[in-house]
Amino acid sequence: MSLLNKISHVLHCLSLDRMVAPVLLRGVYWFGLLIILIAVISTLFSDQPAFGMPLALIAAAITLLFWRLFCELLILFFNIHARLTEIRDLLDTRQTRIESRKPITSTSIENP
Repeated sequence: MSLLNKISHVLHCLSLDRMVAPVLLRGVYWFGLLIILIAVISTLFSDQPAFGMPLALIAAAITLLFWRLFCELLILFFNIHARLTEIRDLLDTRQTRIESRKPITSTSIENP
């Protein structure tokens, strides 16, 4: 990769054209999952009444489900943004192609 390409790549990464939050969000998801599992394990091994263990497991399942849904919802927003950006770019290229075409006139039909 030439120096110019490297500089162009760095400038592209520093601009706000590309979202980095979806990549970071996956790491946040795994970190949150780890925290939830640690909390569940610590709850299971703490001194509680016998009915506390099933409640802890049910609460853990519900918490994991809602954490997953929350993270998927955030990623969905970023995926919608990416698709809308693709549609915008596609429409821009189509508009450019349409505008660059010469209109057909009667003289261009008679003299090809």
